[in-house]
Amino acid sequence: MMHKFSTMETVRQFLTAFSKADKSLLDSLLTSHAYLRLRRDIGENVYRMRANVGNALLTERLRWGTGNLDIRDWTVEGNTVTVKFTVPEPGKLFFSAQVYVLTLTVHQEKVGAVTLHCGEEQAFPLPAWPVNRPAVVAV
Repeated sequence: MMHKFSTMETVRQFLTAFSKADKSLLDSLLTSHAYLRLRRDIGENVYRMRANVGNALLTERLRWGTGNLDIRDWTVEGNTVTVKFTVPEPGKLFFSAQVYVLTLTVHQEKVGAVTLHCGEEQAFPLPAWPVNRPAVVAV
């Protein structure tokens, strides 16, 4: 089934359905297996991304490491969801309160195929699905 999104609510519904359809995929992608390189602020340090999809959809807050990320905006184009967020308590993991951007592309033709896009060429292997250039870009 092809999904077309146009509003934040539609994005939430899609991500919720996607999460329920393959809970292990998003749980793994956004918790124990997704290593994201953070540019500029943290330089070459690599941190483990820890996010709770369910809480993010319900409260518009992502949990990341020891702190929270406040979701400021969702935009959707085709099968790509872009999330802009800020860090309310910089210093725990991020070193400033600037806005960060995470782009998630869902490959609808293949269940469980997800790509994280960013501005830097990185490759951290993830099990069971293709991921290209995983990172978060500070803007």
